[in-house]
Amino acid sequence: MTKVLRTIQGLGVALLIVGAVWLMFWRPHADSLAQGQTELKVKGLWIGLWPSGMANGVALSEFHKQHPDIAARNWVNFRIPGDLDIASELMSFAARTAPDVTFTYIHRFQFYVDQGFYHRLNAFIGEDTNGDGVLDPSEVRWKPWLDIPPLFRQMGMRGTDIHALPRGLAFGVMIYRPDLFAAAGLDPQNFPKDFPAFFRAGQKICALSLKKPESRRIYALPRNLDGFYQSLLWSGGGAPGRGELRGLDGRALGEALPEDHLGERIRALGLKPSQATVKWRAVFDDEPTRRALEAIWKLCWQPWILNPHTGEPLDLTPEDIERGEVKCPQTGNPIVLTQVAGGVQHGICRPARTQEGLGESDLDLLNDGELAMMPLQNNNVASFGKDYGKFGFALPPALEVGGKPAVIAIPMLYGLNADLRGDKLKAAWKFFSFQSGPDWNRVVTRYLLDHGYYESVSPLDAERFGFTDDLAKMPENWVRVNREAMKVARVIPYFAGYQQAETEFFAHTLHKIADSPQLDLAATLRNVQRDVDERILRPPGEGKGFGAKLFAVALLLGSVVAVGWGIRSVVRIPRQVKQPGRAAQQPSRTRLAFWCLVLPAVASVLLWNYYPMLRGFLL
Repeated sequence: MTKVLRTIQGLGVALLIVGAVWLMFWRPHADSLAQGQTELKVKGLWIGLWPSGMANGVALSEFHKQHPDIAARNWVNFRIPGDLDIASELMSFAARTAPDVTFTYIHRFQFYVDQGFYHRLNAFIGEDTNGDGVLDPSEVRWKPWLDIPPLFRQMGMRGTDIHALPRGLAFGVMIYRPDLFAAAGLDPQNFPKDFPAFFRAGQKICALSLKKPESRRIYALPRNLDGFYQSLLWSGGGAPGRGELRGLDGRALGEALPEDHLGERIRALGLKPSQATVKWRAVFDDEPTRRALEAIWKLCWQPWILNPHTGEPLDLTPEDIERGEVKCPQTGNPIVLTQVAGGVQHGICRPARTQEGLGESDLDLLNDGELAMMPLQNNNVASFGKDYGKFGFALPPALEVGGKPAVIAIPMLYGLNADLRGDKLKAAWKFFSFQSGPDWNRVVTRYLLDHGYYESVSPLDAERFGFTDDLAKMPENWVRVNREAMKVARVIPYFAGYQQAETEFFAHTLHKIADSPQLDLAATLRNVQRDVDERILRPPGEGKGFGAKLFAVALLLGSVVAVGWGIRSVVRIPRQVKQPGRAAQQPSRTRLAFWCLVLPAVASVLLWNYYPMLRGFLL
């Protein structure tokens, strides 16, 4: 009986070992690869049973028909909830388990390049053979590169080194309810072109609920206005990031903006790009920023009433609020604020900012008629399905009367893993050039149009692929707005550290304005600028004295000693203690079973926890 139990125990241990090894080294789909096929891990294939997901599946099938020797698989990483999801992606790069074809957002790209995650693509696209610091059309071998707008093209570059290609014509526009505009006496076909007219239109929309009270109020805008603020800032001549161009001799050469083509700017000065440097800085404490934030404050908090004599909105001053009355501009008669319909109103925004995943979204509120308009990324229009035709679309208003509007473009940057070599690199480029070039988008666009999913198609894609008959079936103002947006597109700064700087800025200004009317704007901007310059964007060690550096070194050494002493205190091997009547050692079979059970777990921890952590120190 004892032998039988030991045999069963041994089989159980063996099965556990085999199972652990299989789980550690099993690769999904590996057994489905045909002989000679190269497998590629691709981030963000987005294939599924929704319109664009099905279209992506058709495009992937088309690629596999053309390249049967390559098997592109969707890469799925383990996920850490919330903002820490980026940490899981960084760990995959540290552990060398990252996708072969990957992408990231514009504000993370420069960091990824600094860490060596992205492969240099010039060997496939083109080299700067004449050494002038600019990639001329004659030096480009992969011609689809020339079809990418220069504004987007340079986002994936460092000098003339190409590390990524932008995909997607995503930018922020305004979507609105023509029926609510008409009900407020506004022309649905004439969206306000400047902020003063925009604010007045919003007041008239909010007045609908004051003239005819209902259980659910109508508001002009939501309180989530980050993208709207950026459009106002750019249209008012501002930019939250600027670069200082200097020659190698330190001579000032001028100022650069995020949308500038630096190589062309420097070449226009009669220099090669290698003969100039640029130092980027965040710009948060200036006049355009202040005026744009004051406009946001007005949207959220400007006091006003509905004039009982004219039925029109009437703005109030702090003195009017203190007196409790205001003089009617038309009649000169006093208006008691407590006696007007609805009382004193504050701004034209819905009272609370909506939070992602909590309650109704801004899109839901717009669709239900509680909001009349909102900023929207153009590629989110598909959320409304076939009903998107009932909405109007427009460019955001300019900050000043007679100003030029601006939209913020947000393309995704796609690239190849820097670890790729040889045949794997060649296979990855074949897929990458198909996906990031026109071929993938042409298949996707044709599929969506053939099946009537016009809301999921960019009019710009339908136009460039020559699908003019289908273009005519889209709402005219939707087509027009997409065309106009490309002419006034801007990009956020994407130099190292800007994302953290912008997060700090929004938290202390825009979001505080949305939550409270009391904010010393001048002092706040000064404090934010100083904090960003000194704590976020200043290079490590710059401006630190010898004493501060010595203290930092001492603190580091002390930490290492403390950790080492702690490990020595905890991890001790106890001496064998012989007790009467007991063996000094456990039976060898028991020890073997113990180590067979423990070793797979130890190996797994070392592989998935400590190896990525040790490589992560390089980040």
